[in-house]
Amino acid sequence: MMTITVTGNETLAPGFCLHLTVNSKAVIADGIIKLLLAGEELPDWEPGAHIELAFPGGLVRAYSIVSGEPGRSYELAILLEPESRGGSRYVHEQVQEGDVIAATEPKNSFALEAAENYAFIAGGIGITPVLPMIRSMKRAGKPWKLYYLGRSRTRMAYMAEVEALEREQPGSVFVHIDDEVGGVDLGVLVNGLAENTAVYTCGPNGLMDALSVQIEQRPSISLHMERFGRIELVPLVDAAAISDDATDAACDADGAFELELHKTGETINVGKDETILDCVRKVRQGLSFSCSDGYCGTCETAVLGGIPDHRDTVLSEQEREENRTMMICVSRSKTRKLILDL
Repeated sequence: MMTITVTGNETLAPGFCLHLTVNSKAVIADGIIKLLLAGEELPDWEPGAHIELAFPGGLVRAYSIVSGEPGRSYELAILLEPESRGGSRYVHEQVQEGDVIAATEPKNSFALEAAENYAFIAGGIGITPVLPMIRSMKRAGKPWKLYYLGRSRTRMAYMAEVEALEREQPGSVFVHIDDEVGGVDLGVLVNGLAENTAVYTCGPNGLMDALSVQIEQRPSISLHMERFGRIELVPLVDAAAISDDATDAACDADGAFELELHKTGETINVGKDETILDCVRKVRQGLSFSCSDGYCGTCETAVLGGIPDHRDTVLSEQEREENRTMMICVSRSKTRKLILDL
């Protein structure tokens, strides 16, 4: 048995207070393994929650909780990413039963909110936060539909549970597999949703982006997204042309500052006790975020003006100096105004 925490002189970030034992590790689909992590008096969690795991070399990765015995275990399903930066590859190739992994308590930035109708759209491994949500819908007797999208049946985890859901509630589950019926038409899918539906979706970046475009055409539908990992950000604007005196003027990074959303033209104020992410979410739905602690890179946003005060653990020193992007969940501003590509 070994303890997977840190190596050398590294220290864990605050919050990694759980030490979870790998009770079991099993392959449940092509490229996907299931971990059952056990402990004693573990904190409760709500559907949509995740925990962050710490690996050697300072790696921190967030994974959705699929299920588990209350107070005793958390079940995770982890996809081996083709271009893994170390996290998923380490879990697949190095983690063994009996190992102990340092973890945070469950966090939830993808919690269910009250709505008339619910639709869950899961792309591949995105099924992991969705299944607990559907279980809660069933217990509460609320209407729901599941759209489970994948490229290949062999790479889709938890198919047995999904098929059981369809048998229990016929017409509530739609499984679309590209290599069997071709690509999914998201326009048709979204147009078929009832008015006043809350859409919860998790999956690949391409799916998230395409779905956002379609749902913009349906004002009554609210969109809630979660995705892990960084996306390539290429702003189609000349940053120098939109800068002004405020983006050059220094300010206290712990104080208040002004934030301009370039795509919408809105300007909002970020208070000293507020995060950029929280403020932006008040005026724009569908933002992608996950850990809310600067570890995962999901909320990375392009910077068009001003100088960020980087407080994440994702960007390299060179990337920080370039100031092209920032993690809006924890980072702030060194100038009176920031302009973001939002």
